[in-house]
Amino acid sequence: MALRKIKARQIFDSRGEPTLEIDVITDIGLFRSVPSAMLPNPNQAREIRDENMMAYHSRSVFKVVDIINNVITRQLIKSRLEVCQQTEIDEMLNKYITELAENNKLCIPVPSFMINGGRYAGNNLLYQEFMILPVGAEGFADAIKMATEMYQVLEKKIIDNKYINDNGAFAPDLENDKATLTFLDASIRDAGYEGKIKIALDVAASAFYKEGIQVVSDDLTAMNIERIEEAIEIANCLVLRISQIGTVTEVINCARMAIINNWSYIMSASHGETEDNFIADLAVGLSAGQFKAGAPCRGERMSKYNQILRIEEEFGKNAKYVGIKYQNLMK
Repeated sequence: MALRKIKARQIFDSRGEPTLEIDVITDIGLFRSVPSAMLPNPNQAREIRDENMMAYHSRSVFKVVDIINNVITRQLIKSRLEVCQQTEIDEMLNKYITELAENNKLCIPVPSFMINGGRYAGNNLLYQEFMILPVGAEGFADAIKMATEMYQVLEKKIIDNKYINDNGAFAPDLENDKATLTFLDASIRDAGYEGKIKIALDVAASAFYKEGIQVVSDDLTAMNIERIEEAIEIANCLVLRISQIGTVTEVINCARMAIINNWSYIMSASHGETEDNFIADLAVGLSAGQFKAGAPCRGERMSKYNQILRIEEEFGKNAKYVGIKYQNLMK
């Protein structure tokens, strides 16, 4: 399919921040938007902003919109570039991504949801994220059922200071990190999922490591290939986040490097999200063991989880929920 028209515009993400949306017109209209990071990392791809202090607190993207509409679009249309050369095979977007990544597995990831602390919350908690992983679910639909029921249990138990952060996660003012773990453990039992839901932590400290523990490289590497190479011996899991790197090709290259070095990887949304659900297709196409799009509430979060529900339904028995193997898909 040759490109017929490309149109860029400024829209707003889930935090009210300006971000970019591009309509790619072929025989089908495709709408794509780009999320934004809450705390940009100096090692990740730089966001291009207008830096006009008189509008949108210097966060607008009108210059990028102008470049796309008046420079990049003309060149792409002239090139007669084919968007997809194998439409019969690539009926679903994630199938195409799977082929680009040279991946012959069709795995449905484990979703992760959270309570926030540290710099994301402003409460008494030192650890950055307390997450639940429904690894004992029979499939993704069952995992979402567990997650939404857990969310409702937490909502009822957090009576006071029921703060919600950018990604829909609770940010309660609990006593300390230990109390939060005890609270989560009790909530899992109250929901009836003891033994089926695991607790995961993002303590924002790369120094804690021992055999059998998943040490996730996030801000340390920021999806920078050179930094990933430097971190091979000090971590064993990679966060894949499009807002850190800029292009799908680079995301795929990072996933390939993780596979070569026996790392697992987590497909993650950003704090400033849109209703676009492309990363759900990307997660399945790359066989990510874990999928992190925020709490099971709010439209920009649920659109991603709903897309994986559709994918699981579409592929039926061929779609394998990874469950307890979320760390060791390659073994």
